[in-house]
Amino acid sequence: MIAQSFFEKLFKRTADRLVEDGYLALGYEYVIVDDCWMEMERDEEGRLVADRERFPNGIKALADYVDNQDRIQHVAGPGHWNDPDMLIIGNYGLSVDQSKAQMAIWAILAAPLLMSNDLDRIRPEFREILQNRDIIAVNQDPLGLQGRRIRYTNKIEVWVRPVLPTWGINYSYAVAFVSHRTDGAPYTLSLDIKSLGLKSTMRYAVYDLFEKSTRFIVGRSSKSPKLQIRVNPSGVVFYKFEALDPNARFR
Repeated sequence: MIAQSFFEKLFKRTADRLVEDGYLALGYEYVIVDDCWMEMERDEEGRLVADRERFPNGIKALADYVDNQDRIQHVAGPGHWNDPDMLIIGNYGLSVDQSKAQMAIWAILAAPLLMSNDLDRIRPEFREILQNRDIIAVNQDPLGLQGRRIRYTNKIEVWVRPVLPTWGINYSYAVAFVSHRTDGAPYTLSLDIKSLGLKSTMRYAVYDLFEKSTRFIVGRSSKSPKLQIRVNPSGVVFYKFEALDPNARFR
């Protein structure tokens, strides 16, 4: 018996879900048939042939269904992005905390956001992660600069990516604190912003990208020279340090 996931109607239904559930508006524009779509043998001219049982109308008909319904739009970008593989958020392989961690790391890496899940059955808490506009904005940041892991302390990784807005040579930053701990309770990490590579002459408004709130101001003459970060086991805290106008007056 052929698995339901390979029938062309699943891909059509997935394209419909992208539109109707708001994923397309957030930038999820591609439906990818990754593998297992072809017959074992090529045709008389040596061309690959779609599996006649799984895709009875052929791949072109499936592509036409997507294109003619405006499901997919061409978006030009810098190209040559690193691809650490698909997001498995919502396919039962990850917890909510682990799903947030994957979404944060993919955003830092400017990785393609390719979902591997069933959009008919995805739970609301996972849909919320995938549709987080602030994190998608980090992933799609116009600077196009990939972030990197800068430290690993007490089983906590720190990932940093330069993003907009900028003031002169000073960037804003997306910073993910990713836990590999399994000790059953949140772990508190204390560090100075200088250790993140943030310029000490700047002030930053710090936004929690999952909680969608402004947490505090750090930097020049601020009351918070150090950060106290509490990270769940196998979870993440994802902040955006938004550079503030260096010429502005602050009380």
